[in-house]
Amino acid sequence: MEPNHGETANNHFPTNRSVFFCSQYEVFTWDLENTTFPWIIVGSIILLSPVTILMNLLVIVTVVKRRELQKLSNILLRSLALVDLLVGAVSMPLSATVDVLILRQIPVEHICDLDLANISVIYFLSVLSLYHLTVIAWERNVAIRKGLQYQVLVSKSLLVKLSIFVWLLTVFTDLPVTILMETKVDMEIVEIWITIESTLMVICVIIIACYNILVYHAVRKRRKNQIVPLTTNQKMESKTSRICGLLTLVIFSSFLPRLLIAIFSETLPAPLQSNSAFRLTETLVQLNSLLTPLIYWYRDRRFRNAVLEILRLREPQPIHPPVAARIACRSNPVGTLTEQLA
Repeated sequence: MEPNHGETANNHFPTNRSVFFCSQYEVFTWDLENTTFPWIIVGSIILLSPVTILMNLLVIVTVVKRRELQKLSNILLRSLALVDLLVGAVSMPLSATVDVLILRQIPVEHICDLDLANISVIYFLSVLSLYHLTVIAWERNVAIRKGLQYQVLVSKSLLVKLSIFVWLLTVFTDLPVTILMETKVDMEIVEIWITIESTLMVICVIIIACYNILVYHAVRKRRKNQIVPLTTNQKMESKTSRICGLLTLVIFSSFLPRLLIAIFSETLPAPLQSNSAFRLTETLVQLNSLLTPLIYWYRDRRFRNAVLEILRLREPQPIHPPVAARIACRSNPVGTLTEQLA
């Protein structure tokens, strides 16, 4: 391993174990002797990576193939599923590869650059998820609080454009940081760019929180003032909002430990400055990409049934017309047939 990028040294613990660290972030070290817990993390990532890919691929395929799931809100959820798919296909294998190389002490040139690339990928996909959640929160706010205007304010083309914009925004705000760090330019420029991006992320978090609070109060008010039963569409919108709120909670909860360690890295006790603790928080962020499709599966019966039918684990159910339509058909079959032909 190149001495400019990483090195093996003795730490200052009483056990005097051998450790490895990269010069870009010396505060986090790999303990090269006590490797049981790191290997557990690596094994978990290797096992769960294909599961994450499969689950998110099922989300994308199911939404594309099943007409009843092609709602406007699912355009954004499908784009978010693509982000989670990349976590399973790129981020998780890259994390496992870096850890295996270091734990096995295999001398690979530029190993620290590879680890920096791994951290950059995780950060990029995390920012991308945050931007998606911001747009989803806005869409849910319009759907719940401005139901009658929803079809006017929100369209399929608009949501597709917003999805593309979110991807481009992440590329143009996050990728330059990685390039600047790799080219080793003046760190003041890097810090200014990181400050700008961090400010944008804080604004997104505030927007998400505000919209979710507004949606929560709107749903409660609707239930409290309910005189007539809710329509099927209103029930579906409320259920979709609950699912999106749960997704937001899960994602934020998985990001929190990583954020705290990054902020307080200089003041943390020695055990939390080990790379095992850092990798554990990264793994929590990555596992969020597996939890997201599981939430769809658990909370949305139509999605669950559609997946089972696509996997041929469930017989396709015949689509029955509504009760009112069947009554009308019996009372006036000729008129109904004429309407169908028209």
